[in-house]
Amino acid sequence: MTDVKLGRRDRRKAEAVQRQAEGAVIDDLRHAALRAIHLLEQPDGGRGEEDMNPHTKDVTAYSLASMLSFASTREQDSTAHLLHMIFGGKPERVESRRRWVAWELNRLGYAEASRILSDMTREDSLSYMQLGLPLTRTTSDQLRQGWPG
Repeated sequence: MTDVKLGRRDRRKAEAVQRQAEGAVIDDLRHAALRAIHLLEQPDGGRGEEDMNPHTKDVTAYSLASMLSFASTREQDSTAHLLHMIFGGKPERVESRRRWVAWELNRLGYAEASRILSDMTREDSLSYMQLGLPLTRTTSDQLRQGWPG
């Protein structure tokens, strides 16, 4: 009986760690979106100052804000929900959103998640909408060495 309780406790602990990691990634993406939205909402449309993400020029402030909904709930703090917002949205916005998020994930050190998202099709996204993206962080040393190799 103790083993069963221990197993459940470990599983709940692992799920809590995963939720916390997902929430941190979504928070980082929200900060990046705010940075980009600020530039896009400038009187010159942000053309005077370039965002570090080269794909910002292809998205709208509305698209970023709606994709990374700022009404934070537990469900919205997941990469599964983010994928739903990318691939479940208007078809004309999918590609620009996907490229913007993939670039930011790579910048944040989530190279595997970035690669998976970069290669993902709408059909592929369905299973990831259930599970979310893998959040293995890549160190700066691994990035310099071209990891994963």
